[in-house]
Amino acid sequence: MELLLLRSGLREEERTSIARFFSGLNMEVRDKVEILSYKDLDELVQLCIRVEHQLKRNPSSKSYGFHSYPRKDQAQ
Repeated sequence: MELLLLRSGLREEERTSIARFFSGLNMEVRDKVEILSYKDLDELVQLCIRVEHQLKRNPSSKSYGFHSYPRKDQAQ
């Protein structure tokens, strides 16, 4: 990641780069990553990749418990 920043000529503090990267994340990934600790931008990128893979493996984690169950009088 740092190599890409150097090639692009972008010069900014790492915390600014982290904030910019973080703001561009998918909300699902951001929600999971923001509770994890990381020490630099490269580690944040690796965490995001792992979370994305986890979400792809576990698509049921996207639902937040809105299940429909039949009422007692409708149950057979």
